[in-house]
Amino acid sequence: AGLVNLLCEKNNVAQRDIESVGVGVPGTVNEDTGYVEFSNNLGFEMVPFIRLLGDMVEAPVHFGNDANAAALGEFYYGAGKNCKNLLYISCGQGVGSGLILNGKLYEGSHLASGEFGNFLVPPSLPGEKPRKLEDRISIEGVLSAINASLPDSVLQKLPDGETTVDFSSMIELWKAKDPYIRSFTHKTFSELGWAISCLQSVIDCEKIIIGGEYLAFAEEMLPTITQILHETSSLPVEVAVSDLWNTGGTLGLIATCQ
Repeated sequence: AGLVNLLCEKNNVAQRDIESVGVGVPGTVNEDTGYVEFSNNLGFEMVPFIRLLGDMVEAPVHFGNDANAAALGEFYYGAGKNCKNLLYISCGQGVGSGLILNGKLYEGSHLASGEFGNFLVPPSLPGEKPRKLEDRISIEGVLSAINASLPDSVLQKLPDGETTVDFSSMIELWKAKDPYIRSFTHKTFSELGWAISCLQSVIDCEKIIIGGEYLAFAEEMLPTITQILHETSSLPVEVAVSDLWNTGGTLGLIATCQ
């Protein structure tokens, strides 16, 4: 309740003037029952989200998967306008997707159609088990790999007192074209491109939109994914970056609340 009041005060809005509330949640959500059935990022399992939030606000509460909300935002207001079949990919803190088929959001039989990060990546060494795509290419996964054997040439470029690369310093090192960092971004965007190519072979959408924190690397990411799709997929498709950046999910939720 304190957070709700703080948001109202910050935006100079009275609760009585709010017509509806929309919330994007990473994970499997069921608006019919009001439960977040599972969210790995939040540590939720069968949480009565609508009831809990409804106790804090006076307006009706709507919620949905965050990537699905962003896909709807792009479909109604962004780079996906006028697209009948659209795939939205969010990559950065997590890896997820939202799918618009025949002009409607497709959630699947178990409300989990967008769990793109659960794609399995084959092991690179004998005896290893396949890993989830999100574990390999999310910010946490990439930074873990980068810092596992950080060379002195990179350490010397970090701010005083820093001994590991965080996401902010990763961006700055990438902008400076550091070869060690660039080797990880190339691998990351290549793996993302191969996974998208597999997905495109199944759904045959007319446009793929990329969003999330990795838009900071769009100059490298977009050409890498486009080239991989050109080389591996027989289905022509346009790849674009999000028009809406961080506002896509918000706009998608607004469309849902109307």
